[in-house]
Amino acid sequence: MKTALAQSDFPFPMNVFVPIVDLLIGETPEQAADTPVWLALSNEAKGINGEYVHHRKVKKSWPPTRDENAQRRLYNITQRMLSEWL
Repeated sequence: MKTALAQSDFPFPMNVFVPIVDLLIGETPEQAADTPVWLALSNEAKGINGEYVHHRKVKKSWPPTRDENAQRRLYNITQRMLSEWL
């Protein structure tokens, strides 16, 4: 997302890399917010649940994110880490 982060005082080589990435693929905060707001408010999006959505389109997520064993491990680790607050 195009924010002031790209103007931050990064050490080399990040001070070169971050602004270039921001310029090439960065989105404005309004653009980045469009899909989550659409999902929350649109009648078109009512049936979408548990999917990866990018620019208002359901997409296949990166294969490791669909690994059910990894999902279960992450869930269990998160539960242990947060147990004192849950």
